[in-house]
Amino acid sequence: MKRTILMKAMPVSVGAVMALGVFFCGSRVSWGDGVDPSLIRRREELAVIAEELRGESLRLKGNVGQMVRQLQDRIENIKRSPQRTSALIAVLDHLKTLVTQYPARSYGREHPRSTTRAIARQLTVTADRAVSADDLSRRLLTDLILPPDDEASLERILPVNMTLEDFKKKGPILIFIMKHRLSVPDSYDPIEPENLMDGRYNVGVGVLMRGRVSDAHYFAGDGDFVFNIVPIHCEITPGWRAKYQRIRGRAMTQPKDGDLVEIRGWTYYDLFHEDESSEERELTEGRPTVWEIHPVTEVTVLKSSSQKKRR
Repeated sequence: MKRTILMKAMPVSVGAVMALGVFFCGSRVSWGDGVDPSLIRRREELAVIAEELRGESLRLKGNVGQMVRQLQDRIENIKRSPQRTSALIAVLDHLKTLVTQYPARSYGREHPRSTTRAIARQLTVTADRAVSADDLSRRLLTDLILPPDDEASLERILPVNMTLEDFKKKGPILIFIMKHRLSVPDSYDPIEPENLMDGRYNVGVGVLMRGRVSDAHYFAGDGDFVFNIVPIHCEITPGWRAKYQRIRGRAMTQPKDGDLVEIRGWTYYDLFHEDESSEERELTEGRPTVWEIHPVTEVTVLKSSSQKKRR
């Protein structure tokens, strides 16, 4: 995947370049002169909290209720540090309330670890985008929200047909929720897998794709049924399996290795792999692209692997 960085030509000293820092997806570099010192301090504090949450997400065990209690205990431990400011304690209290909403959100209930990592990323991205300490406080209130997951509410806020550049500007929580959307695209464009990998399509577009299935299996970490139509990774979420059963009155087809299939679903560009656990990384290592069909909304087997073997 080609990545192009455009910079306006202007005389910039080496010192000025080194003084500039950015947050992107949890990575932190110190900011230089000209930035409000109180904002710098709060960014540093939020970076620490984000790393604590990300680390805790990899240690979560049990059912979602137990995970919520584990996260709340961790947040309380962070609050006890004598260096915490009143503003930071307010953020931690908000986070503690936020994680209690996991059981009431399908994506939080089914993917508590990934939801926690999305919140951690949101902390650092929001800090990066703030221009002052006051602005940061306002942004945290609006950005640290877990939207209701009923289909109508979600589709009012989930964007469609975005360029990759516009997609990356969305907040991590929204980006995470997009791969758990439950709506059906208005239409499906027939595509070739290689063309999606080459970036010829936008994010959040309904597509139809044909190909041979490989590496089909359940992923125990979040209950997704995953498979590849090389070079594209495809995922059927628990939410979509349940919806398909409800509206079609039958289970959604889950293909086997070697099946020739036609699938429909949403295009997605997965920015989150660098935060994954070692178990999750095993699924992504060696992939030629992080473009995906996620969620898959329908699978039709055109020729099963068993038919192929009989011949």
